[in-house]
Amino acid sequence: MIMILGTSASTLTVAEVPFNGKSGRALQQAVATYARPVRMADRNGLNFTMCDEFSGVQIEVKSGQLPQGYVWSTFVPSAWWSEATGKYGEAVGNDVYNLLPLTEDVDTRRGDLTPGYVTTPSFDGLLWSVGRSEIYGIETDLYSPPEALRGELARAFFYMSMIYPAGVWTPRGYMVMTSAAYPGLTEYAVQLLLGWHREHAPSAMEVAKNKRGEELQGNRNPFVDYPELAEYLWGTHKGESFIIEGEPQPLRSAYALRTDRVDLCSPEIPADAEWTVDGLAVTSESIPAIDLGVGSHKLEYRVRSTGERGMVMIKIEDR
Repeated sequence: MIMILGTSASTLTVAEVPFNGKSGRALQQAVATYARPVRMADRNGLNFTMCDEFSGVQIEVKSGQLPQGYVWSTFVPSAWWSEATGKYGEAVGNDVYNLLPLTEDVDTRRGDLTPGYVTTPSFDGLLWSVGRSEIYGIETDLYSPPEALRGELARAFFYMSMIYPAGVWTPRGYMVMTSAAYPGLTEYAVQLLLGWHREHAPSAMEVAKNKRGEELQGNRNPFVDYPELAEYLWGTHKGESFIIEGEPQPLRSAYALRTDRVDLCSPEIPADAEWTVDGLAVTSESIPAIDLGVGSHKLEYRVRSTGERGMVMIKIEDR
C-alpha cells in the first residue's frame, strides 16, 4: 500500500511526465490530468498556415481570422456533447486541438457524421466522401476524411476522449465514444482510429500545433508527443505500464527485486524534497530495488523551503 502524508497542494510540483509508469485506468486518469487545458484559448492569437486537406488548398489564418468562405469547425463534432454542455460549456468547440477550419460547404456536408470508410457514397469530393456504411451491423451515415488528415484526426479523437468524457452522448456520438471515461472509445473507434494513427505519424504541422496550443491554453496533446501512448491505452500494449526510457517513474506501492528501481518522485510531492529511506539520508534520485531488499520500506521526505513533511510506504517483492 502506498501512503502519502503531509502534502500541501499549494506547493506541489508535478513531474515532467506524471503518467510514466502507469497502466490502464490509472494511466487514463493521469493523462487526463496532465493534458487538461490550463485556460481557454483566445482564437485571436491563432496565426498559422495550413493545407486544407479536403480541397488540397493552402490557407492562412491571421489573428484568428479565416479566409473568405471558411468557418471554424471541429475534428470531433461538438454537437455530440449537446446532452452534456453544462459540464464543459464551450470548451469542446474551442479547444485548439479540436479546432479545424473548413469551407462552409464541407462543414455543412460533414455535419456531425461519424468518421469511417464509406462503402455507398452519396457525395464524392475526390479527397473525401459522404455516404453510408455498416457499423455494428447497422447501415449508418458517415464520412471518409481525406487520407492526409486521418492521423491528426485520430489523435484529436484520442485527446478529446481523455479530456472531455461525458456520461451521455448523441446517437452518433455513441458510435465512437463510451459513457465511461475509460476506455472512452468504442471497439469500432479503437479499430478505426488506431489504424489511422499507426499509418500516419504526427506531421511537422501537428508538432507546430502542439507548440501553439501550449502557448495559448497551457497544455499539449500527449498523443503527438508520445504516439506510442495510444497503444498502452487501447492497442497492443493495453494494460501494460507505459514506460518512457530515461524518465523517472512516480512512486508506486510494489517493486520487483531484480529488475526495478525506485525513483524518488511523485506528482503529489514537491520536486525539491529531501529524502530518507529506512531512516538513512539519500542524495541520489533513484535506488535499485535490489539495494533495498525484499520487504516493506519507509520513505520519508522533507521540503526545506516550506517545512512540509511526508511518508511513503513501499514493498519490494522477490520477483
